[in-house]
Amino acid sequence: MSPTLSRHDLEQMLAQGLSQREISRRTGTPRSTIQRLLKAPIVPEVIPAGRPKVAPRRPLPQSIVDAGPVLLEMAQWWVQRQAAVAAPVGGHVETRRYTFHADVSLIDLVQKEADAERCSYSEVINRALRQYFGGR
Repeated sequence: MSPTLSRHDLEQMLAQGLSQREISRRTGTPRSTIQRLLKAPIVPEVIPAGRPKVAPRRPLPQSIVDAGPVLLEMAQWWVQRQAAVAAPVGGHVETRRYTFHADVSLIDLVQKEADAERCSYSEVINRALRQYFGGR
């Protein structure tokens, strides 16, 4: 591509009614390069330097300050739950996604049990199925 042809120049020539073929002939740039340049995402050419302007900090509302310990506890619980889901008890257990239709009240119970035990829904379902089919 010609070093002087930019996306901006190309768009100006197209706005003047020139075809891609004519732009290629005038600039010496292959038509395939012009097409590739037009398909490329537009990236800002200039990024402002320096620190961004930040609004002055205001104190947090008292309700958020009061809720801080509870929010921290919830965040810690979530991190623990994600870790428990990622590392199954007893080593790696192969699972497969399969869809069942179940009574909504049972689904709610599975979710509550998993939340209370801080484990995955799969662990609760697997435990219930093992208990049901254990004697067979």
